[in-house]
Amino acid sequence: MWNRRDEGRNWEFGWRREPFVWERDILHNLLALLDGVSIGMGGDMWRRRPGEEGVFTVNSCYKLLEGMWFVDGDLSGLEKVVFGYLWKARAPSKVLALVWATLLIRIPTRVNLAARGILGFESSRSCVLCGVMDETEVHLFLHCEEVQRIWKKLMCWLHCYFIVPNNLLVHLECWSKEVSSKKLRQGFWLICMPLCG
Repeated sequence: MWNRRDEGRNWEFGWRREPFVWERDILHNLLALLDGVSIGMGGDMWRRRPGEEGVFTVNSCYKLLEGMWFVDGDLSGLEKVVFGYLWKARAPSKVLALVWATLLIRIPTRVNLAARGILGFESSRSCVLCGVMDETEVHLFLHCEEVQRIWKKLMCWLHCYFIVPNNLLVHLECWSKEVSSKKLRQGFWLICMPLCG
């Protein structure tokens, strides 16, 4: 990927397929991060540019990813609150990552696959669980008849009732504002995270 030529050195990536539009933005950000990086004959060493003093931390990695997805001012107050609670929830990291991708509308629902050209025009975009509505994140995790049964049983079990909103962010905010106790709120988030992702 690092090519030395008479006129200079540069990065040349080879792809099996053309990158999608959203992947081109990520590639552009990668090339911006690599700008100024030179490959020499010295010994290898691990460094992390966005971290303090080149040290990797999860927080610095999250800030880097957050900066790639959102420019300043893109996050509303509601989004800041929900994303703040999300990474503090005591759920498995894979679940949290899936919820994060769901909130960013990055999971492969049938509607997203069709928008990316992966599903053909003749393919159904209907929900795989109920077959009634288009399979979007909101439908799949909140409003599908099959999923609604699970939400109702969970709310009944926890004695916590509210109308399921039309937005995943609002739904997660409901779980954080329903209780005042921090431990109980963490318990609610631990239970509801797998259902949202």
